[in-house]
Amino acid sequence: MRRLLEAQPEAFVAGARDDILRVLELAVLSPHEAVVAPLCGVVARLFTAFPISRPNPDMPAPAQAVLQKTHELLTHHLHHSANPAARARPTRRTF
Repeated sequence: MRRLLEAQPEAFVAGARDDILRVLELAVLSPHEAVVAPLCGVVARLFTAFPISRPNPDMPAPAQAVLQKTHELLTHHLHHSANPAARARPTRRTF
């Protein structure tokens, strides 16, 4: 899986987008490193393959969906952890 992601990130994300989106929030909320670490590696490689620091109109839609959902989840959970009065609850699934 890692080699495919490194060699052909477009093909990997096109085939794995739904699976990544399905487990993304569960992994963000998990206290178990064995669950979180592999997904963090995948997301890190996606951010490397498809940098969001500059506009990229050619970014494949599946990659854009995964990166956008990752950003939304992290922003949501960081906001709620920084503001204890705001109750952290799972975001609405849109896949």
